[in-house]
Amino acid sequence: PVDKPVTFAVFDVGEGLAQAVVTDGKTVLFDMGLPEEYPKWKAQFEGLGRPFIEAIAISHDHLDHWGGLQRLDTGFAWTGLVLASQYEDTAFIRSAVPQWRDRIRFRTVVAGDTLASLNGVELRCLWPPDASGDSLFSSDTLKNRYGMVFLIKNGLTGAIITSDVDSIAERALSLREGTGLASEVMVVPHHGSACSLDPVFYGYVRPRTAIISCGTGNQYGHPSIQVLLWLSQMGITTTQTSHDGGIIMETNGYCWNR
Repeated sequence: PVDKPVTFAVFDVGEGLAQAVVTDGKTVLFDMGLPEEYPKWKAQFEGLGRPFIEAIAISHDHLDHWGGLQRLDTGFAWTGLVLASQYEDTAFIRSAVPQWRDRIRFRTVVAGDTLASLNGVELRCLWPPDASGDSLFSSDTLKNRYGMVFLIKNGLTGAIITSDVDSIAERALSLREGTGLASEVMVVPHHGSACSLDPVFYGYVRPRTAIISCGTGNQYGHPSIQVLLWLSQMGITTTQTSHDGGIIMETNGYCWNR
């Protein structure tokens, strides 16, 4: 067993996404949900013990992923480090967070980078690949496709965070990573959208637990019935924040427990 357990939380932030990896009183946050859901996010974060925030990763600039950052209290202990891909407008993010403007700093992360923020926990970026051409990513669809994907490894256990990547990105990830995608826990891509269902990708990840972050009665119909059927046919235990609230998993390096 590891010296200190690792907690992985998927917050209930309605039709948005917010996650945290916590160990030894420190955390890395992955997205922060919609700004109007910030009070719910804050209550759940404080339920984790208000860990020191080493970094906040913003997968892409859709409001349901980064909007909560706009309202982050200056009373929280945070280094000010924001992890973003090369396709994000960091000047815009800085201007939208005036309470942290003088303390915020950015680090560009691309596929292959490993974060050394939490002792004993490997946080490896799998996507997007290192490329250039900011104008290429002007549409909402492409912003989803090139959102950041992270693999969390602790001992023999793993979890994968997939943001809003679509089936094209998933197929590319399958070609790049293959069996390296295997994870016991998966946050289902794009709130369970049908456009993010690629059987090859799901087959490589082959999670035991799938977590879908979505809002009750959302206008997009998330999660898709096709995604739920596929997960069921694979024998994967599925949970939704819209039904179960925030999901907290803990690992001792050998297995995950909820």
